[in-house]
Amino acid sequence: MARLYSIGPASTDYKKPKIPIEHLRKFGFGAYVNFLFTAPEPIMRYLCQTYKLHNIPIGDSSTNDCYGSVPDQLPVFFSDRSRFSINYSKYSREKSTRQDLIRGDGGLSLSLDSIALENIKGLYEKTKRELEYLESQLSNYDIQIEKNDDELKLHKNAIKEIRTQTQQADTMGVLQDSINSCFKELALSMTQNAINSVNVEVSRQKVEYFDNQIVDLRRLMEEAGETLNLVVDRYNAAMQAAKAQLQKAKSLSNGFTPADDGFDKFRHRAKSLGDNIEQLSAEKENINSRIACLNTADDTEIKEYEDRKNRIEKLGQNIDTINSDINKVSSKMERLHEAWLTPLNDLIAEINLKFGSAFERMGCAGEVGICQGDDEKNYEDYGISIKVTYRNGELLQELNAVVQSGGERAVATAAFMLALQELTPVPFRCVDEINQGMDANNERRIFELIVETTGQQNSAQYFLITPKLVPNLTYSRQLVVQIVHNGLFIEPDRKWSYSKLCNSQGVHI
Repeated sequence: MARLYSIGPASTDYKKPKIPIEHLRKFGFGAYVNFLFTAPEPIMRYLCQTYKLHNIPIGDSSTNDCYGSVPDQLPVFFSDRSRFSINYSKYSREKSTRQDLIRGDGGLSLSLDSIALENIKGLYEKTKRELEYLESQLSNYDIQIEKNDDELKLHKNAIKEIRTQTQQADTMGVLQDSINSCFKELALSMTQNAINSVNVEVSRQKVEYFDNQIVDLRRLMEEAGETLNLVVDRYNAAMQAAKAQLQKAKSLSNGFTPADDGFDKFRHRAKSLGDNIEQLSAEKENINSRIACLNTADDTEIKEYEDRKNRIEKLGQNIDTINSDINKVSSKMERLHEAWLTPLNDLIAEINLKFGSAFERMGCAGEVGICQGDDEKNYEDYGISIKVTYRNGELLQELNAVVQSGGERAVATAAFMLALQELTPVPFRCVDEINQGMDANNERRIFELIVETTGQQNSAQYFLITPKLVPNLTYSRQLVVQIVHNGLFIEPDRKWSYSKLCNSQGVHI
């Protein structure tokens, strides 16, 4: 995480010395260093806070005789010709005083170049404005990142809601299919019942007709002429009734008779009826029983049927509305997906270019890509895939704890971090113990990669902090090695000669 430091306005207490100069005149001191020159307030504050100029007194020749009596609060002071510095051992706490003769280098005899000073001031103001602009840009980027995170959360919630609605729509579709099937069965049953009712009525009329015929035959013996007329009248009436029943039956069979081609869907049911009176009677009893069962329905059941029918219609309308909403949301998801994935692919491609270049300079191969998982719309499965190989003739393999060693994984991680850093131009970078846990071969690879990277034009300056150096490393002319010693028992340089470690290649130590 990047950190910004700023220095705000402060009081002049930073120039207040620990001991007033009046108390030091007996030692020959006349003034502190910060009173011997003038400078802009920010520069003076920086010098006092960094180099403690307000606590470094300047003395005369008498200071050379009494420097041992100077208070301990003044670790550094000057006489007319010497610089005195007081140190205390971290281990024995013994006091040691170092006296260095002051020699002039002629630097103060040079005249002030006002034009160069103005140029430096202009450069300072320009740099200050650029710094303010970069700070503003960084703040805007942070706001945009936070905004993008919020939008991503909203999109994830919308996707979850869409999945829930899709599941509900699927459930309603299954329910609708079941209702349609019930309707078809009910319609077929009602049609069959109507046909059976007609057949029963015809059979009943036939039975009644035969009964009347028997009565008429008996009466015919007594009144032949009257019976004949009665038979004719009844015959005509029966014909009219039969025609009416035929029309009724045709209305139930869509206007078709068994002789018509359109009667095919009713023909199977008609053939299933018996050919004799016994079978017809049995069928009649069966139909009457079913009619009796149907007659038990009350108004509540009819109302429930109507309510369910209306509900089915409403559910169908809701399904159409939900399908329309799903299509709209799907289109929006596609647009957002492209708007997010395209710049991400560009960024990963740039990282892959720098990562592959770093591995190529080490004599290896590597690539970085996006891992989308099985479903490209499931953003929780997205990740970054890093594949490397350290030996010629081997295929690239994904970085994991099984295939590569710990040192090889550390090299890949370091190269990936360097590739990320190169995306943002900065004046300098600090790398702390990047070679920790590596073997000598991998440590040499990373060191040479950093040296080669920093040696390129327009590259940032690197501060590489490490507790050790592998022997016979390759150093460049631009490399400076700072060796820090700490401890009372450190051996002197002449016993192990750290200059031989690097100076054979011309490195500054």
